[in-house]
Amino acid sequence: MRISRNTTRPTGTHGSNRYAEQHPILSVSSTTALVMAHAADATRSAVAYVVTDPLLIDPPAYNAVLRRIDFELATMFRSELLGAYQANAEEALRLGMQGAVTMPPTLPGIPWRLGDGRTIVETG
Repeated sequence: MRISRNTTRPTGTHGSNRYAEQHPILSVSSTTALVMAHAADATRSAVAYVVTDPLLIDPPAYNAVLRRIDFELATMFRSELLGAYQANAEEALRLGMQGAVTMPPTLPGIPWRLGDGRTIVETG
């Protein structure tokens, strides 16, 4: 549930009226009552809101999707680091399928040690 600061429907993370707070909905007990996963940050009345339907995906699996996108872009742009991007994507997929709780860093210049002992450093 995304809650606006005013009477205008929130536009999301971008746009002219970004939401003031966002909370998962745990249950709906009636047409006028629901239970959010977290307490609201502020008391609000007469504000607009939108109920979204987010894709619920655990962080390792999401990281695998992002690393695959990196690899596909590297392929499109014929990056000299294509092999490194491919290895990152494969390792992220392996971790995502295992349900790993730690995600490797993905920022340029930060080394990523693969399970087989190799280290990859993205230079940007």
